[in-house]
Amino acid sequence: MRKTVRRNKIPGVSSLLLFFIAVSMAGVRLFHVSCWLGIFYIAAACIGAWRIIHSFCAGCPCKTECAHVLPGKAAMRYRRKPRPYTGLEMAELSIAMTLIMGLPQIWLWQQFYLFLFFWTVCLTAVALVIGNICRSCSNEYCPVKRMVMIKGLSGELQ
Repeated sequence: MRKTVRRNKIPGVSSLLLFFIAVSMAGVRLFHVSCWLGIFYIAAACIGAWRIIHSFCAGCPCKTECAHVLPGKAAMRYRRKPRPYTGLEMAELSIAMTLIMGLPQIWLWQQFYLFLFFWTVCLTAVALVIGNICRSCSNEYCPVKRMVMIKGLSGELQ
């Protein structure tokens, strides 16, 4: 397992980097529209990332060997034992992702190539996670892992 976790750090870190690039580009676009809108979005993205780490990553049994590296290290600050995620934790995750991903869409759509770039980069990050990380992740409580394994998207069931 140790070798698999180590091998997954490249796609794990790459997926975070891609997501950071997409969010940064969206932030720049919003700063061009309005300084206050850009500040609000970057603040919302930072708070959203913190809430994702607190509500989702902190309860992951893999946080000590997280393939994404930084969220795992940040989640170590929270002393939560792995357990099924509560409805509140899933709501926090959903709200945070909706804010980070959904908020800039109106302004990105106005510059269609930025809209395409944002979603291409985000979907590439998701493909890296599903194709490389979910396969070796041992977080049995993760709803994404369960969905991937049920649908066989990671290639493990094929």
